Amino acid sequence: MGPDFSGQEDRGRTLAGEADIPDLGRIAERHAKGESLAALANELGVSSRFLRSRLREIRYGEIAKRYQIIERYTQEQEPATSIAKDLRARGVSIDLWQVYDILKKAGVPRRKGGGAKCRIPDLSDLARRHARGRGESLVALADEVGVHPDTLRIHLREARKRKKSESSGGS
Repeated sequence: MGPDFSGQEDRGRTLAGEADIPDLGRIAERHAKGESLAALANELGVSSRFLRSRLREIRYGEIAKRYQIIERYTQEQEPATSIAKDLRARGVSIDLWQVYDILKKAGVPRRKGGGAKCRIPDLSDLARRHARGRGESLVALADEVGVHPDTLRIHLREARKRKKSESSGGS
């Protein structure tokens, strides 16, 4: 026999899947102006946890945008970084981790692939021009090649390691 909840007070709250909050935008504005999440949740008859999750949906974009993210990632095979960048360019306040969060909550498996493979022309020339900080800036060189400075830094470091292992005779 299961636990006895007969002495528990019914607070009149609905479960997460049962509630639809009317005019969620107005509620979000009230919360932004300082009204507590608990007070708003009590007024609506939902838990503060449920209200917080619904308010996050506004921050992540409308539900339609959520489905667009899922569709672009799964059917069009567009990288998550590209989706986040495009949405930010359109004025949607979203970061890469939020795109991954939307995909995870939808049960979409994350693609493994190590990202796009960049082709950096003549790495030895870039290494010579940079000269470990004594030459041209890493940012300027990365901009010239069209990659992020961190990407170029990693490639230069790997090239130094390869050169060092070749010169020491390690095969």
